[in-house]
Amino acid sequence: MDIDKRQAIINVAKALFVEYGFKNVTMDEIARKAGISKKTIYQHFKDKKDLVREIIFYELDRAKKQVDQILNRKDLNSIDKTIKVHELILSVKRRQPPMVIHDLERQYPDLLEEVKKFSHKQIKQAIIDNLEQGKKQGLIRQDLNSEIIAQLQINRYEALKLNQPFVENYSIETVLKEILKYHLYGITSAKGRQYIENLKIF
Repeated sequence: MDIDKRQAIINVAKALFVEYGFKNVTMDEIARKAGISKKTIYQHFKDKKDLVREIIFYELDRAKKQVDQILNRKDLNSIDKTIKVHELILSVKRRQPPMVIHDLERQYPDLLEEVKKFSHKQIKQAIIDNLEQGKKQGLIRQDLNSEIIAQLQINRYEALKLNQPFVENYSIETVLKEILKYHLYGITSAKGRQYIENLKIF
């Protein structure tokens, strides 16, 4: 298999999907933009859905590695890591066209469900581990159920869509900052809240 050609197809398709959405881009357009035949695309991908899946999971894997890099840092405490991951999510949300999620919901609901399961499994445990670390550091409340809090945090970010009416009245930065504030002040101990106050981020 020609890995370079496969990656070139992915790069071209991703750019088109981001600009026009999954629904509005055809395999013919991808082939034309990539300067190859449609037959060549089908040598690497079974169909359009297979190509979409490849792109999504490539991006998910890349995001997971970035999250892991943050969570594995020894110089950051649990609160610092939560803030850094939040900043990463903000950068992802900025680049995410609303039509992409809309198209997934309409055209590939089974793929969207697969994405959610993958995200929940991979990200949930990372959040739990960070919360437990925060408890040991005295920054996170000891009485919290880390598994429930982790799931709530995932659901909160997952439910946020940039085309929701209330979001249209505020910048995505403002909305996500309020989510972070709501989350941190809900999970931190007195020591943790004092640490947040000293950071002066809100």
